[in-house]
Amino acid sequence: MDPYSLRAVVEGSAEFVTQVSEACLAVGIRRDESDFENDLTVGLNVLAKIKTGDDLTDGDLDTLAPAYERIVSEWEQTVVDLEAVDAAPPLQDEWDDVLAAARERIDVYGNRLEAVRSGDLDRVTEAMQPTWEYPGIPIQDAGVQRPVCMLVSG
Repeated sequence: MDPYSLRAVVEGSAEFVTQVSEACLAVGIRRDESDFENDLTVGLNVLAKIKTGDDLTDGDLDTLAPAYERIVSEWEQTVVDLEAVDAAPPLQDEWDDVLAAARERIDVYGNRLEAVRSGDLDRVTEAMQPTWEYPGIPIQDAGVQRPVCMLVSG
């Protein structure tokens, strides 16, 4: 599947695809303006440190806390944006999975933030290694084959 191609819209779902695409664009612009990718990189760098067996420090937590605060806030707004889509999806169960995957990010990053705020380095290490039910945001599976929706990644 080529994520950069524009696939035909399933008959009867043009309004849904339009609304989702508009939500995706809003998310992408907001994330670009807020430096969301750098916040994710902060978390990935700490995860890499954990995976290589390096000890976490209080300095790591000082860096993680504001990054995770912004990440949680962004995912909360992303869920609001996606839930605002009121057109009927062509594949309801798949759209429900998109929403569940986005909500899962709030839970996972929220748990990480709580662990960081606790100051317990073992708890942080554990929170950084969740078992994802949704490893990605399956927007394409929900019938939205638009490049702009690649901006809403998991």
